[in-house]
Order: sequence, then structure tokens, then C-alpha cells
Amino acid sequence: MGKLSSLKELWASNNKLKTLPKSLGNLKSLEFMSCSNNDISTLPESIGNLSSLHGLCIYNNQLLSLPESIDKLNSLQGLWVHHNPLSLFPETIKNLEKRGVKIYK
Repeated sequence: MGKLSSLKELWASNNKLKTLPKSLGNLKSLEFMSCSNNDISTLPESIGNLSSLHGLCIYNNQLLSLPESIDKLNSLQGLWVHHNPLSLFPETIKNLEKRGVKIYK
């Protein structure tokens, strides 16, 4: 996946995915990613390397928590995480909200 360095959008919804590869963080040009309606239980820490990411849709999965590295997404404008059994939001989510990121919990 890391060889797709020019990829702008990634649509991987409704595929029964359980995990996302660590190499996801190598997609430096990625601006939008939708991995909703899967069975993903964790996100790789490397997601914090997606410096161009504006929108992240990961709703309706099995996420219990979000990685601390999510705070590094400086271009992020929207984060859709509703319909997940999230029991723990990292403290960094507050930082995203302070920066004006719309978070749909």
C-alpha cells in the first residue's frame, strides 16, 4: 500500500476489513479516507503520518480507542467515529476540537 504515494482518496468501506496495514502511513498525499462499515478494531499509529488528510470516516467499526498519533493530523477537518464501541478517546482529541476539527462521535 505504501507504494501508492500519489493516492488522494481511499474508499474501503463495506469490505469486512479487520485491520489496516502500518504502511497506510506512507500515503503522504492522501486527503480523504473512508473505512466505515467494517470490523476494524484498531488503527495503526502510522495514521498520524497522513499530513494531507482532511477527512477520515471510520464510523460503524469495532474501535475501542483511537491512537494518540491522531493529533498529528494537522490538515484534518472532519473525523467521523460514531457507531463504534469507543470507551477511550485520547486526550489529543481535545486538541483536535480546539483546532476546529469537526468530530462526529
